Amino acid sequence: MSGKRVPFFSIVLIFTAISLLGWVFVPLLSFRLQPSAGLASFTITSTWGSTSAIIVEGQLTSQLEAAINTLKGIKNISSVSSPGYSKIDIEIDKYTDPNQLRLEMSAVIRRLYPSLPVGVSYPSINLSTPDEEDEKPLLIYTLFGSHDSEILQEYVENYLKTDLALIAGIEKIIVYGGIGNEWQVIYQPETINRLSITPEDITQALKLFFHHQPIGHVIEYEQGENRRTEKKMSVKLALQSSMNIQWENIPVKKAGNRIIYLGEIARIERVKQEANSYFRVNGKNAINLVIYPEKGSNALKLATLIRGKIIQMKSVLPDAYVLETSYDSTEYVSNELSKLYKRTLLTFFILLVFVFLVSLSFRYVLLIVLSLFTNLSLSFIFYYLLGI
Repeated sequence: MSGKRVPFFSIVLIFTAISLLGWVFVPLLSFRLQPSAGLASFTITSTWGSTSAIIVEGQLTSQLEAAINTLKGIKNISSVSSPGYSKIDIEIDKYTDPNQLRLEMSAVIRRLYPSLPVGVSYPSINLSTPDEEDEKPLLIYTLFGSHDSEILQEYVENYLKTDLALIAGIEKIIVYGGIGNEWQVIYQPETINRLSITPEDITQALKLFFHHQPIGHVIEYEQGENRRTEKKMSVKLALQSSMNIQWENIPVKKAGNRIIYLGEIARIERVKQEANSYFRVNGKNAINLVIYPEKGSNALKLATLIRGKIIQMKSVLPDAYVLETSYDSTEYVSNELSKLYKRTLLTFFILLVFVFLVSLSFRYVLLIVLSLFTNLSLSFIFYYLLGI
């Protein structure tokens, strides 16, 4: 007894539904300016005063290396030990989540650190990805004005940058061209020598205090008329906020049973940065606003959102200010896509004409059209599911 055959109409209906579903994934695809290549890697560094290289290797580097090597997902580990300095380079395989592995490394180091020799700085974990190495801005805007660069930069920081930062998909915004403020840590050489503290210890303590560590993403869903879209925003763990910093209470090093704080060995002052360059265009002061996209974001869609926001900002700018686009990385991609669309349509039209002239049948022409439409739809689905 033969089994039931699936009706032809059902097969056609299923493929039609899948074909239409594929085009729903098009807005969710990641359109990037450049492809991503390579794998992520980690670098773990630590200092230990002026200790000899052989002791650093035996009591610090080898201990860290052995502990880290127990974690899964590590492809290769190499290390360098020099006087007072330890460096471990870690390569991971393509199936390992770098952020998850970083959390595991942090937990291992946190358990191991109390057993390390006294005087060893807390190991620092640095994550390097191909996207970070090839990081390029998406858009650059320039604000011109007759005021001092300090006033222009303050306006950009307080108004333009703050509003743009609310747009989902922006990784960071850098403002340069003006003269800002900076914190100066002025340590007392006699005091730190007496406590066996080096300038490297102070630097490492500040790095650890202001360390930011990625912990994942927050996904916000928006329900539209026909489909639901999602926005992904990266979340980072900040061990200390940059607001209301109590510099005097930053721990630097443990000496015996006592913790040495920064306020005991240094004086902290907030001063104006020294001007090492002046940025002027057509005789007017100018401030640049550099916008970087998040990894995996749709660059074309994000640039469109930013341009719309900039248009709104221009309408409320003071009369003496002018905001212009200095660099747009999506212009080349948009122009190339426009050319590609025209060439594709022309090629497709020539193909259909050729098929019709050979077969003299509109049925074959329709078959070619439906086949290409279905193939494209299926490819969109797999592009989205596989994260391509």
